Amino acid sequence: MAKFDDDATYNVTLTRPITVAGIPFLPRDEHKMRGGFLNRLVEENGRDAVDAAKRL
Repeated sequence: MAKFDDDATYNVTLTRPITVAGIPFLPRDEHKMRGGFLNRLVEENGRDAVDAAKRL
């Protein structure tokens, strides 16, 4: 699985409600995340939690 660039910023949509580092995220919103945080999201919740991640 390809990792996201730690220093890049992404617009992310999710497939389901998740929690990363104690922070809840809902799938109805578009989230702006840094690649390092997005990599942690995938580690904790699986790649299937991410519907789309578009690099800005």
